[in-house]
Amino acid sequence: MSCDLRGFTKFSRLTDSKALIRLMGEYYEGVGAQVAKRGATIKDYAGDGVLMLVGAPLPVPDAAAEALALAADIRLAVRAVLQGWQRADAPLGIGIGMATGPITVGALGSNSRLEYMAIGDAVNLAARFGSLAPDGEIWFDERTGSLARLKQAHASAVAQVKGIGEVRYLTYAGDYMSAAAEA
Repeated sequence: MSCDLRGFTKFSRLTDSKALIRLMGEYYEGVGAQVAKRGATIKDYAGDGVLMLVGAPLPVPDAAAEALALAADIRLAVRAVLQGWQRADAPLGIGIGMATGPITVGALGSNSRLEYMAIGDAVNLAARFGSLAPDGEIWFDERTGSLARLKQAHASAVAQVKGIGEVRYLTYAGDYMSAAAEA
């Protein structure tokens, strides 16, 4: 799963460094609290993006359903954080993407520095969806929807995904719990 702030580049050009550091601290804390609550793992903070793993390194029962619930929780938490930071000339939002599939994880790097890595198509697709999803939307692949036992998402479409090509995705802007009730 990947989440990414909308409008952050413009916002950062118009905001002083101390304020940006405070915003990022609040944002990371908001995301981190939800990730910890759901038993997921934060893999990376990369500027205004956060990459998370649900089911690695520790397995999570019903990982796809848990990931969708986590995405809804993150969206609510981040929106609450962003309310205090909105400015008319540079509004902020949040987009979230996820994909389910096999990935390779482990400590990789050099003798001087190791990092916990996650590599695979699902990681790449989640990151791409996270960068493409409009403010407030959660984009996920069909496999995630199927494994989460969703009978219906609010929308289904095809996106041109950099490095991958055309990919069908599902999305909804509502609360996961109401979508899960449809399952």
